[in-house]
Amino acid sequence: MSIEKMPTVCCLCHTNCGVIAHVEDGVLVAVKPDKDHPYSKGHICPKGAAAPEIVYHPDRITHPLRKTANGFVRISWDEALDEIATRLLEIKEKHGAHTLIRCGGAPMTSAAWDAFIQLTASYGSMNFAGASHLCSIPRLVAYKSVYGNSTGPDYLNTRCMIQWGTNPTESRSVGDSGVCNGNVSKVIPNAIKRGAKLIVIDPSRTKLAQKAHIWLRPIPGTDAALALAMLNVIISEQLYDKDFVRNWTVGFDELAAHVQDMTPEWAEGITSVAAENIREVARTYATTKPGIIREGNFVDQSTNTVQMVRAIGMLIALCGNLDVPGGEIFHPQMKAPFL
Repeated sequence: MSIEKMPTVCCLCHTNCGVIAHVEDGVLVAVKPDKDHPYSKGHICPKGAAAPEIVYHPDRITHPLRKTANGFVRISWDEALDEIATRLLEIKEKHGAHTLIRCGGAPMTSAAWDAFIQLTASYGSMNFAGASHLCSIPRLVAYKSVYGNSTGPDYLNTRCMIQWGTNPTESRSVGDSGVCNGNVSKVIPNAIKRGAKLIVIDPSRTKLAQKAHIWLRPIPGTDAALALAMLNVIISEQLYDKDFVRNWTVGFDELAAHVQDMTPEWAEGITSVAAENIREVARTYATTKPGIIREGNFVDQSTNTVQMVRAIGMLIALCGNLDVPGGEIFHPQMKAPFL
């Protein structure tokens, strides 16, 4: 029996890498990377490669189950839909639509998510709970407060890379924040070969940290102090992009006054990072241009996430690395008739 090779995308995360599905007699037998895909460029992670095991695993739930005193029993789709609809209407009648809350994570498609939203909206509830407060939303709020939107890194043209609590070569090799860099596990090493500096700020000894020119290990949760001390160095030593600050920023004098006493020595007592190392990182980032700063989901776990990321946004802007080749690029806004 011949094997049919079908180009498609992996939906196990929202990176959506291009893959080739190998199908034999209607059965998915393998998933291979698509080397011709313009985005993932031949990358596949263990999750994508294990897709056949996921699809045909004996414990995969493929039909509705009703919970009983003796465990779960199989029911039909019609039974399940009728029971759910009846119960929802009972809840609405007795307690009000506002008592329903929609919970979700990262769905495979936007269409599925939109349908979920419209379902609960038609019910009369827009209440929502998810993982966003621990995954990206605090950072998005922070960047929007500094310069209006989040950005994506241009790895292909950068000369300095700060990886702040993130490990993209292992944890998310493709699809770093909306800029088509391709396979980051290859792009970062290629940038280093090209002469770019790699700075890793991470308490963990990751493989990426072992490749870094500079590796800082702050105490978890103290990153805001580190960022503020870097601002102190860049401003006090006048390493900032004066043209950019003059033409595109407001509040520089207030910021300078705010961080005046937040020296590397001050931050050392909070972060455990030596003052001279803080100065080295600040000087390297400010003088090796263009540069990028990428932060990971770790920052969303902190009590001061928004302020910490606002400080990172100010570092990016002060050094003129905003919306320039090799720096942080604003995402193109796609216009689509979403409801």
